Amino acid sequence: MGVVMRLLYPLLLSFAVSLWSGVAFADHFKIGPAFSDPAITVPMPDSWVKQPIERGKVDLKVMLDQQMYRVLAPFIRRYANVRGLNISLSDGTCGNSAGTLLKKQADIGGFCCPPRNSDRLPGLRFYTLGITPISLIIHPDNPISDVTVDEARGIFSGSITRWSQLKRADGRPGPNKPIQQVARLHCKPRPGHWRLILDNEDQFSINLKEVGTIPDMLSSAANNIRSIGHVSAWLAINDPKKKVNVKSLKIDGIPPTDIKALVEGRYPFYKTFSITIWEGANVENSHAKDLQKFLLKQVERLDEKYLIATPNMLRKAGWQFNGYELIGSQ
Repeated sequence: MGVVMRLLYPLLLSFAVSLWSGVAFADHFKIGPAFSDPAITVPMPDSWVKQPIERGKVDLKVMLDQQMYRVLAPFIRRYANVRGLNISLSDGTCGNSAGTLLKKQADIGGFCCPPRNSDRLPGLRFYTLGITPISLIIHPDNPISDVTVDEARGIFSGSITRWSQLKRADGRPGPNKPIQQVARLHCKPRPGHWRLILDNEDQFSINLKEVGTIPDMLSSAANNIRSIGHVSAWLAINDPKKKVNVKSLKIDGIPPTDIKALVEGRYPFYKTFSITIWEGANVENSHAKDLQKFLLKQVERLDEKYLIATPNMLRKAGWQFNGYELIGSQ
């Protein structure tokens, strides 16, 4: 037995060192699903199916997630003015949209994550508006600028605990400071988004600091040189409150602003934007269909500054669609 251990010891030591250095983590990470099955429809009672949409005195009720609201609200308002429509437009979260749709209090719902199974209500159809990269954000004075995808996951899992375990651009170790992971674990049951970093909250470091809002995420990274967080790349550049400055890490040499790399599958972290409309008796709204078509055309014309890879870009690159809904990568 002593001979066997002497033979195995160098191998075991090498493996332990590689784990500590953040090199050999890939087999230890569980990554969440990127999409859900579009064939699923949640069974609902007949009374619910026959229930009409509650819209009061307006022509159209729209609930968008907060990022798409900031991008699309000006276009929707101009559309309403040109068409002479009274549109109720609200911003919120995927949960707000899902709850409002379940109550049949919106003609259109907006999501920043792919739908989970329970979002797929009878008569509800999802239309993908595009995907946007997720930035890993740090304090601007942190000298680290690039990490591998395994190092990124190692950081958030707590396998990598200090910035000195990572390398600066010149090859020197990073600051000898502990890493403070910050996460906004929203929409936990939905696929995609932060679950492309690690599948669930149990996979994250026990020292994780959770925040509830995008401004809190940005300020956590901007005000603490030890912190690392995650946010849509566009929001890392366009702080909602215009008060903070953060730096986005490259992943395997690729900045999150490289939409071409995202479309080609070389940048790993992204969010999926979609809207819904109703189809069927009692729920269809011709204004909603017209607006849905308008928005699909509008996203294809968006300025590159919004950092959205559009459906046409994704289709050309071989991403998988079921009708108008994105359901898989290349």
